[in-house]
Parts: sequence; C-alpha cells; structure tokens
Amino acid sequence: YIIDEVHMLSKSAFNALLKTLEEPPPFVKFIFATTELQKVPETILSRCMRFDLKRMDIKTITDRMAHITACEHITLEPDAATLIARAAEGSMRDGLSLLDQAFVLSRGSVIQTETVRSMLGLSSKDHVFDVLKAVLSGDVVKILSLTDILYENGCDPLLFLKDALDTLYNMICVKANSAALNQGMFTEAEKISLSEITQNISMASLMQVWQILNDRYDKIYKAPFPGQALQVVLMQVCYVAHLPPLSDILSGSAMVYPVEVSPVPAPLASQTSAPALSVTAAPMVSMGTESPIATNVPASFEDLVMFIRDKREPMLYTHMRSDIVLASYGEGHLSFYAKSSAPKNFIVLLKAFLEKHTSMSWVVEDKGVPPPAAQSLHEIEDARYQKKAIEAVDHPLVKDIVKIFPGAKVSAV
Repeated sequence: YIIDEVHMLSKSAFNALLKTLEEPPPFVKFIFATTELQKVPETILSRCMRFDLKRMDIKTITDRMAHITACEHITLEPDAATLIARAAEGSMRDGLSLLDQAFVLSRGSVIQTETVRSMLGLSSKDHVFDVLKAVLSGDVVKILSLTDILYENGCDPLLFLKDALDTLYNMICVKANSAALNQGMFTEAEKISLSEITQNISMASLMQVWQILNDRYDKIYKAPFPGQALQVVLMQVCYVAHLPPLSDILSGSAMVYPVEVSPVPAPLASQTSAPALSVTAAPMVSMGTESPIATNVPASFEDLVMFIRDKREPMLYTHMRSDIVLASYGEGHLSFYAKSSAPKNFIVLLKAFLEKHTSMSWVVEDKGVPPPAAQSLHEIEDARYQKKAIEAVDHPLVKDIVKIFPGAKVSAV
C-alpha cells in the first residue's frame, strides 16, 4: 500500500494506523511518501525505515527529456531543455510536466527556447544581461531605456528581479569557480555572457550588488509602482557597484567622486607642498575626506545597559538587567553568566545589537551557570534601594515625622 503525502492524515488516522504498523500481516508492505517529514508523528517514524530522495541534477533531467522527445519524434532545443530542467528544481516529475506544457504550446514538433521562456514567465536572458552590464558599468541612461522597454513589453518587475538575482548568483559561482560553466547548468549564450562579465568585475562588487537587490525585493513588492521602484533600485546600485575597498577609503588612498560632481578645486598656495590625491570619476557616491567616525562604546556595564535602553530595545534591556550576571566587561568584549530565564538566542541578539550600534566587532561569552552569590544588575540595584530605605527609616528626622503622624510609612526613597 502506497500512501502519498502521508503528513496530511489527521491525528486520529495516524492512531488508527499505528496498531497495524506495529503488527503488520506478513503479506502487507506500507510505503509512505511525504515532502514534510516534520509533520509525521514520532510514533509513526520510529516504526518505519527512512529513505531520503535527493534532487536530480540538471544533466539527468535533460538526458531523460531528450530520450523521451526522441522516442516521440519531437525536436527539443538544448537551451529549452536546460531551462525546463532548471525550472524543475531537481524533480523529474515536474520537469516532464513542464515538457508536456511546452509541447502543447509549441507549433509543430519543435519545442523552441523562446516558447519555453515565455511559458515559464522568464525575461529574455539577453535583456537581463544587458541591464546587469549597464548596472555594473554605471550607465544610468541605459538602465532607464532598457527597463522602459521591458515594461512596455509587459515584463513583471518582480519576475525580472528574480531573474537578475539568479543571474548574479550564477556570476558569483562562476567567479568563484570557472569550472561551473561546464556543469550543464547554462546555455551556450549564457556561458559567453557570464564569462565576459565576470572578467571585468570583482567578487566583492558582485556580492554587494546581489545583497542590495535581494534586500530591496520586499520593498519593490510593496511599492505602489513596482516598475518605478525597480528603476530607482537599479540606479542606486550603480552608485555602489564600484566602491573601492573599505581599507582604501579609510586610508585616503582612493578618493572617488560621481560623474556629476564638479572638478576638485585647485589647492591653496599654502597647500601646494601637500601630496596630490588621485581622483577617479565614477558613478558613485562621494566618500569625502573625513576620518572614520569614532565608535560609541559605553565606558561601563551600567552605561551599556542604559545605552541599550536609549536605543529603545526594551526586551534586550530587560534581559540585560535581570537575566545575566556580569563577569567582565571591556571594549569589544563582554562575558557573563546567563540565568535560565535568558532566551537561548540572547548572545546572538546582543552581539548583533552591539556591532550595529558601535561599528566594531564584539566577543560575547556565556560562562554558564552563575555562582551562588552572584547578582544581576537588577538585584544589585534592588539591594542598594533596600539599604537606602533602611537608612531613611533610621534617620532622626524621619523618626520625628513618624511620631507626629502615627501610621506613616516610607513608601519610596
């Protein structure tokens, strides 16, 4: 018996099946198939042998499609087969289903690449490569004209952005390992374009562009005019695609200005002896000559807790006061004993906050269970308050007031 998508069974159905699984008849075999194993109860999993099916590679899927189309006397263009195999994402069933759809949409017995591309809703790879070339070269005018053409042809901005992200990912893979070009993942035209572009751009720039476009996806999705939002994002990328390394910027050895900036004025007579800086015209934001901003590191642990409060992080502020016991604190280093009430991801949250707001790397360390006599900041402050309250009650003036007003109590200090 084969039960497909077994995770869809209800709890009652699983309970009814459990007895049969524990003592099955000798002539019965059950085969369960699922894509969401975590939804199957442990009582069922513990009584089954598990086999994980791996995704098929693109070459296996394309070879199978080539065999089927040859038997059916259908001509399948190699590039079309590659597009279908990539869209199948490792599933032979999905690949063959897409092949059937492509054949229905094709005229005659030839399945063409453009037919498959249109069926999958993909932008022309030539257009994607042209736009990315314009972005990486900083040609804003060309970006506007190319994206206008795509919009007029009915291209969905989000689908285009997905294609651009996929293409950038392929560029990163090829830049990291040129052998990726020959793994059967790309068409011949894509191989040529990928090879040309990756030769003239650094890995850091490619990863930076990918990161920016990936982060802007949700904003483009929610924008009232996605097409305009896409154009603006692509123009933003132009201004950071060729930024020099951070070390060069901080040292002042690379001064870069956008094309629109007017020429740098001539130095004053009193400055003629100073060494001249090399100025390169490129479409990016001016970095200026200012020295880097000093890190804002609180001087003490108490100052750090107040710093977190001032940054409006109430949950983190509460955990810092009540759930940890300080072991040591210094610039770039914090070690503590975490109580059981502290969240499991507390170190990750705290480290991310510190590095974001102090612009420096931090080592955050949990030393385990706090010593018996150790106190959190909240407990220390509470003990100080109780001591002040006792001292206030024992003060002669307070005693005199209590005598004058019988029943009066010190409610706050």
